Amino acid sequence: MRWTPRRAGWTAVVTGSVTLAGLAAGIPPALADIGADVPYLCITPVGTHRIGVEVAAAKAGPGRTGQQIRIGDVAVALTVPGDAVRDFLGETAGEAPAGAVGVPVSGTALLGVSVVQGARSADLSWPPFAVSGDRLSPEGDGGRQRPVKMTGKVKAPSLVPGSPGTVTLAAGELVLSLTDGGTAGRRQAIRCAPEKPVTLGRILVRADAAPSPRRSPRAGENTTPAADVDCREIPAPGTDPDHALNEHPYLWEVFRKPPPPPGRWETFDAPRNLPYCIRAAGFANVRKLGAATPIGAQTLLRRGVKGMRNADPERSVNYSEQYSYFTTHAVPSTASMLGFGFMPTRAVAHVEQVRPPGRDANGRPYPVTGNLRNAVATNGQIGSPRDDEAWGRSYVAMRVGDVDVNGVRLPLGTKCGTGPTPLKIYSFLGNVRTGRVFITSGSTFTGEVTVPDFTGCGVGEDLSPLLTASISGSGNQVRLETGRWCSARNPQLCGEADEPQTLTISPGGRSTITAKSFAISSADMTSSITCDSWSLRPAFKAGRWQQRFFFATAKGASFQGCKLTTPSGETPVKVSSDSTVNVSVNNVMTDGTMSVRFGGLVISAVATVDGRRCELRFGNEPNFEDTETERPMEVFGSYLASSPKDIQGVVFAGSGNIGITPRTDCPSGVPGFGPEDYLPATSGDLEMSPPQKITSP
Repeated sequence: MRWTPRRAGWTAVVTGSVTLAGLAAGIPPALADIGADVPYLCITPVGTHRIGVEVAAAKAGPGRTGQQIRIGDVAVALTVPGDAVRDFLGETAGEAPAGAVGVPVSGTALLGVSVVQGARSADLSWPPFAVSGDRLSPEGDGGRQRPVKMTGKVKAPSLVPGSPGTVTLAAGELVLSLTDGGTAGRRQAIRCAPEKPVTLGRILVRADAAPSPRRSPRAGENTTPAADVDCREIPAPGTDPDHALNEHPYLWEVFRKPPPPPGRWETFDAPRNLPYCIRAAGFANVRKLGAATPIGAQTLLRRGVKGMRNADPERSVNYSEQYSYFTTHAVPSTASMLGFGFMPTRAVAHVEQVRPPGRDANGRPYPVTGNLRNAVATNGQIGSPRDDEAWGRSYVAMRVGDVDVNGVRLPLGTKCGTGPTPLKIYSFLGNVRTGRVFITSGSTFTGEVTVPDFTGCGVGEDLSPLLTASISGSGNQVRLETGRWCSARNPQLCGEADEPQTLTISPGGRSTITAKSFAISSADMTSSITCDSWSLRPAFKAGRWQQRFFFATAKGASFQGCKLTTPSGETPVKVSSDSTVNVSVNNVMTDGTMSVRFGGLVISAVATVDGRRCELRFGNEPNFEDTETERPMEVFGSYLASSPKDIQGVVFAGSGNIGITPRTDCPSGVPGFGPEDYLPATSGDLEMSPPQKITSP
């Protein structure tokens, strides 16, 4: 099966134009009529301003899936109230900027656009563009100034959709940076949001009549191909010197730092290592420019080439490690940002995985592969000496092609780029308290990369120092969401389900999630704890492209109107939870419905039993291998995209059921609530207030 990397990327550093499930920073076949009047609200420390933005473009020609459709030049007109202009220029309300009255106002603008096709969507920014226009007038009657009208033109990037159907373009965030052109020349970036959803245009995409050509990898390539990568097996150990665990000192160090838990350990060659294809999507920032850009790639990985295990026969340790190697196929893309002194800058960048510098002990070049180390509990149902984690290291280099500065092409030649630089990434995969994430289900990796100096840039003059001054440096953060790992031995099964799944959350903040009933019963139904309701208050972070595991947390849960029923009668009981509860999405269905998991819940019930006050604690079911660790339970439910305030079909569970934890303190016990009893728990549907709109992506 042919895999085109659309939303992926372990190693890209500066890339741009969003590629999302077939929507590649541009759209395809169709007739497009782009135009709308969009009211925007702009918030500053002084107040909120309403401005008008008119967007208009000519009709685009017809096209088909897999082909570019060019929207071309888009005319943008802004109408900004005079008092808003003063505010945007950083002036005190009611105070005319010195030298600004009668002077034309100009600046730059960045217009965000949402591209939607069916259940898929992508957010992208059209390239920054210059705006200029009216002079700022003196105050008129009533102390108000006339609105300032400004115009500009932006060349919209092409779109390349992967499937037929209607593609909708909607207005997104607007960022304005204005100057009065005076001696101060002051600027500040003002962010504005549409006052209401506004569609800029619709494009009808028709099916392509023929399949797109396929690109074959070139023999002997030092780096992996950049696009149209097949999901195929990465060579097995011992079959290709370019594909093996990389013994370069910096890359090999990932297997030693951080060190494993105290103990006796041995490494071994794993007899059964498995090939995988992994898609990922995420963002990287260029610290010097203060800009974040989308990144994408696909990774071919050979998992479990070596392993590490406990070598002490007298001591059992719930811990093991796997060592793997990988190559990454980066996607070249276009980055748009304000650089070179606030001038709109557009660059085509390609980040590729390369060989580490130097040679091995035998004088041979090191392999092109990177190394991945995965630490996991041997038994995920019990405690372990450290969290489940993953660490990766590789070397990458950046290549830069076409660059436009303020609409003027800057020729850089064909050899513009950097030397190799190390990339280090990390993923937290959980523990017995939070719940664990299988790395093959997808996870979040974060890291940091230093961009080296550029060389070989320019035709006729050396422009390398200019790029070095604008881009190179340390502290560039990387965040990547990997999709479900797909077996390269069955590539025909790889598809949409293996795309990275991220979340968009709005409006964010804390919400109270409440159910009208709750009950824990003994298996023989002789005893029970029932409550009128229970609730928790997780904090949600608003934004797009958020990780789906551990994306919100709550400090415990509260229970109201609770009683304990035993064969001896009923008695009031105080039920509470002080554990940290984390919220995750296990999976996103094709209709948008999500499987939601609340992990880390331990419930405490304090009651008087046989005349003595004692505490019953409920968590994951008992485990015969670990009778001392208190293991939290998990709560599962379905979050309906069509009804964003409801979580339905709620189920409380451990690895099978829930049970009494080792910290229970009721010497005489409660009938049916013994340490070896499995206890069913039930709840009504959960209702969220205020509702959080959670979608993917």
